[in-house]
Amino acid sequence: MINEATAIEIERAPLDPVYLVAGGKGGVGKSMMALVLIDQLLWMGKKVLYFETDTSNADVWFCLERDGKNAPADPIAGVVMHALDLELPDSWGLMLTLIESHPDHTVVLGTASQSDKNIRRNGDIFKIGLPMIRRNVVTFWVIDEQRDSVMLLKDHLDVFPDAETHVIKNSKHGPHFPYYEKSDVQATVESKGGVSLLLPRLPLCVVNSLYSERLSISQALETLPIGNKVLLIQFRNACKALLRPLLSR
Repeated sequence: MINEATAIEIERAPLDPVYLVAGGKGGVGKSMMALVLIDQLLWMGKKVLYFETDTSNADVWFCLERDGKNAPADPIAGVVMHALDLELPDSWGLMLTLIESHPDHTVVLGTASQSDKNIRRNGDIFKIGLPMIRRNVVTFWVIDEQRDSVMLLKDHLDVFPDAETHVIKNSKHGPHFPYYEKSDVQATVESKGGVSLLLPRLPLCVVNSLYSERLSISQALETLPIGNKVLLIQFRNACKALLRPLLSR
């Protein structure tokens, strides 16, 4: 039987994050951010439960398979994967059930372009269900230099007004992000403890290798030519310095 003191301790215990990688629109760099995030979590010794919701362009799923060229294949070590269609309301309940059944895994939810509509429609399922299984949403919102991704972020903040949200400025679109920097949206994000980070630039030759050869970052570090491998190591170390403080909270 749980006594009153233990019950209070459980209630005050920090919630485990469900990392939501989003951006609303296509081409901002959501897939790369998901690969980076998962790689950093594995590097920290964590097990990852990844949900692929981009059913039409599942780049992250293919890159996380042991043999992405001959799909379907088992995922790389430390990763469990499920593919879900967020347009189906039942998928949200199934996602909660799968999260609950993997209490020792850190959850990463990758989203497709225009997933913001489904998140707005079904976000309450997460807001109600996640605290019941000792989880909470932490968003990594990826933006480019255009207005759309910032306006969609504003809508996302309305859905999860109390959740931790961090903005990832994809450096391939930078270095200037005029519609975000010094905006009311940035002020709102940072007033709630979120941070705005510039994702390091990964040379296109390495990016192309990851996607065309369907490699995770850890696999690429074993198979790429030495020149590309060094570039990826530099990128990975820069991402560690950027993200590790957030992932260690």
